[in-house]
Amino acid sequence: MVPRRPAPEEQVVQHSEPIRTIPPPVDDAPPNWNGALVSKQLPLALIFTSVFLLLDNSSAASQVFAGTPAWYLPTGFSIAFLLGGGIRYTPVVFVASLIASVVNYHRPVISWCGVPGAIAVYLPYAAGAAFLRRKWPIDLKLSCLRDVGRLVIVFLAAAIPTSALGALTMWGDGLLSRSDCFKTMVDWWVSDAISITSFTPFLLVHVVPQVDAWMRSESIASPAAAISRTPGSLSKTLEKAAQVGFIIMVIWLVFGFAPAAPYQPLYILFLPLIWIALRHGQPPIRNWWACPGCRLSCWSWD
Repeated sequence: MVPRRPAPEEQVVQHSEPIRTIPPPVDDAPPNWNGALVSKQLPLALIFTSVFLLLDNSSAASQVFAGTPAWYLPTGFSIAFLLGGGIRYTPVVFVASLIASVVNYHRPVISWCGVPGAIAVYLPYAAGAAFLRRKWPIDLKLSCLRDVGRLVIVFLAAAIPTSALGALTMWGDGLLSRSDCFKTMVDWWVSDAISITSFTPFLLVHVVPQVDAWMRSESIASPAAAISRTPGSLSKTLEKAAQVGFIIMVIWLVFGFAPAAPYQPLYILFLPLIWIALRHGQPPIRNWWACPGCRLSCWSWD
């Protein structure tokens, strides 16, 4: 007996499968570094504070050229730190913010921009991190649009009270007039929003997993030891060294060579980008291009 061939409509039904736009819930708990060794938590806090200060200074240096978009990298850095390590690291963020206000902006400790302002501007972000870790959890690897959407919605909303509090502290210290408060609040929100939507995802996908692996391990090696490296030949090593040297030279030409400043030679930054893309593909390009603030930090620190 010859089997009956299904009709075209039946074939469509048999071969059609529902498309998952939302992955199944993840059972794994979010990273928690509270149980790590003290010999790891203390260096991590010091590293975070140092990088925070460098990024804070580089955010001001990014305005060296006209038309450069404002952004505040410590915001994205702090959010990734709180999401990865846990809410108990909030005091570390407060201390780093206070040190930055004193060292980089020369604000008095006893002033509205001192202790009250340094704490107030990060309270909404700490609340947002707690909300995403406990009530509205996301996969920190941002494996689907749902996770990205939750991250953006929560922290862009948290940036509204942060920008308002920041503008009010500056107005309270007489650094702003009342008519400039709203404009400052909008600029503050935009600078934080750019950092949240660009720098935070990069850190969550590429940096937080490596730090989490180091914090969970029993060894006391540096975080870089948790990142596996494939040994390469001498020619590959020399090529990578040449690329690093070329990147340093380009950054110096753009940001450290005063005679070139009137020409705004930002296009030179694309030269190492093209070289790395042709040789190594997309992932190294993502790592190079997603952290311009880290590159600026080397030239902004006085």
